[in-house]
Amino acid sequence: MCHLGVGISHLLEAKIKQHYSDIHILACIGKASIDEFLKNNKIDFIISTVSLDEILIPYVVISPLLEGKDKEKLNQFVQQIEETQESRREDNKKLSKLVRGDLVHLGIEIEHPYEVIEMLGNTLYQKGLIQKEFIHSALNRERKSATAIGENIAIPHGDPNLVIQSAIAVAILREPILWGNDYVFYYIFVSYFKRGSKS
Repeated sequence: MCHLGVGISHLLEAKIKQHYSDIHILACIGKASIDEFLKNNKIDFIISTVSLDEILIPYVVISPLLEGKDKEKLNQFVQQIEETQESRREDNKKLSKLVRGDLVHLGIEIEHPYEVIEMLGNTLYQKGLIQKEFIHSALNRERKSATAIGENIAIPHGDPNLVIQSAIAVAILREPILWGNDYVFYYIFVSYFKRGSKS
């Protein structure tokens, strides 16, 4: 990315392709196009020649000349991204053990995050996994701060003292919805853990 998405960013693209065969470049764009691009594309990170404001996607600013210090900065940045993704994969493996087929909702059409929380909360309540008050607790938590964590995932949660049995309810949306400052495209994981659970 650069100011206009031409010239400078294409120069940087050529240099990155020359030195980093394992980085797949999706596009070269201008700064003004970033919001629209992020709504329609799933990316891991941004390499930019200009500073970015209010961007939740990880990004690094380097020179289009890709000099030695820029390579070092980019190497450290990519390593951090890989470590973060590996950590999330391990977390997802642990979480998947708590997901049951009867707690998964596919192709849901919902317009507001709170509706998702209420729907999944009611599913868990009807299965006898949480106390009814847990849903209100999760909604209050969400009002304080949105629980979107990036990667198109949100993890709402409430008071663990209101959990009867540890479980996770999952909603996969048909269309993306805005969750805080981030768009949650397809996957919303709502996790409920009982304090002291060995899970």
